[in-house]
Amino acid sequence: MNAFLLLFVIIVLLLVAELLAIAQLVQIAKMKGHYTDGAGVLWFIGICGTVIMVAIIVALLPDRGDRAPQPSEANALPEV
Repeated sequence: MNAFLLLFVIIVLLLVAELLAIAQLVQIAKMKGHYTDGAGVLWFIGICGTVIMVAIIVALLPDRGDRAPQPSEANALPEV
């Protein structure tokens, strides 16, 4: 009986960790300027698929939010 209880606790902890990871990735996607109206697609992919799939999608999103660093003149390449 103790083995089943331990297995149940481990499974619940893994599910909670997965949901927290999805929430963090959704927050990162919103910081990048995407999914500002809702991130149901990311939640669906994360819950029905894997968190790794959501992480790859979020990593490939370009920065287009207000927090994205803008290129400055100091960092520009010199003209030849």
